[in-house]
Amino acid sequence: MSTSIVQLCHDRDEAGGTFKLLPIRNVLKSASQAEKRDTHSAPSLTANTLAYGILFLTVNRNVQDWIAEELSEILTSEDPSQWAYDQVLPKLKWCQAIMLEPLRLFSTITEIPKDTEQTAQTLRLSNRILEIPPHTAVLSSLLATHGRPKYWDNDSCLWRPSRWIVTSGLAFDDAGTELKTTERLASEALIQPEKGIYFPWAEGARYCPGKKFSLAEFVAIIARILRSYIVSPLHEGNEDEDSANKRILGLIDDSCQGLLIHIREPEKAALMVERRTCDILE
Repeated sequence: MSTSIVQLCHDRDEAGGTFKLLPIRNVLKSASQAEKRDTHSAPSLTANTLAYGILFLTVNRNVQDWIAEELSEILTSEDPSQWAYDQVLPKLKWCQAIMLEPLRLFSTITEIPKDTEQTAQTLRLSNRILEIPPHTAVLSSLLATHGRPKYWDNDSCLWRPSRWIVTSGLAFDDAGTELKTTERLASEALIQPEKGIYFPWAEGARYCPGKKFSLAEFVAIIARILRSYIVSPLHEGNEDEDSANKRILGLIDDSCQGLLIHIREPEKAALMVERRTCDILE
């Protein structure tokens, strides 16, 4: 699935031109199919989350512009083979946020199972200490934790990737001059949630070993697309922009759970990809 997206973008780059039409309804559908074939692995998590991430981006043009600005500043080459993991990934904070936020709202799995096995375990809750008997199964709910306003503010049920970015709060220097893009991006940091409130890859000694791979793959795909393109819903019939956006959000809201949470009818999401009028790397 990831290869399909990147190849489609590459083909359109080779063809040239300033406007591209990229129907990726089948790519989004393949994310759902990959989830059914390959459960509980980094590839299926990436494919599933990519479907949500792209659909959310289509109805949030301002976020696409923020990402494009970040990519323009960080990526010094148009050749993806020159994007060094250790030099690029940590700096692409907005691209990472685009993965972290849909994973918060639509965690691929809904619960993390644990078992005390033969030994009783103690659990501290505020000022209380609870003892969990041997041979007891404990299910930690990702959806309940990831959506709790106590941890994620009163808009915890809304898609807002900016919640993952903290800044120094400075837009101007001491002389009153607006900070350049380089300085402003340098003042931004990706938040690190406190332990126990965000765990789509589980956490502790047995966290998912594919975490870094899935994050790197997701960011690379988003960077490859939004480096040069703007993604928007392909209108159906006489739809205006607002109606098309509501239809896409309706497809997201109509998610369901099989073995994993996924978009029920991703094949109904046809998207248009238009080349930016001014390449962000120029």
